[in-house]
Amino acid sequence: MTAAPSDHGKAVAAGFLGWMLDAFDFFLVVFCLTAIGKEFSQAVKENPQVPITHGSLEGYISAKVLVEGLRRAGPQLTRVKLISTLESMTNYDVGGMTISYSPEDHQGSSFVELTVINRDGKFVR
Repeated sequence: MTAAPSDHGKAVAAGFLGWMLDAFDFFLVVFCLTAIGKEFSQAVKENPQVPITHGSLEGYISAKVLVEGLRRAGPQLTRVKLISTLESMTNYDVGGMTISYSPEDHQGSSFVELTVINRDGKFVR
């Protein structure tokens, strides 16, 4: 039997690390590295009934985008005008991450950042 190439060992280690991160369910968002993460953190401190989860952070960002869309659509709001306004939002900075929509793309962002939370619930990265 021959020894595995060194790259093979690195690949196995990377695969294991990826599995471990999934198993521990660390945030895969921008939580503590961006202005929006810090803003969300402050909002949660002021509203402790809000859980710190992927979903609550995504909801917070979505709400900011919707409010901006409503602001841009103006006082004579219609469904069509809101949709058109949201679809014209490109490179909207919500605080360290940009959101872009178009008539063909309603995803907004595909950005993912790894955040590590220690056993005490403190964010270490």
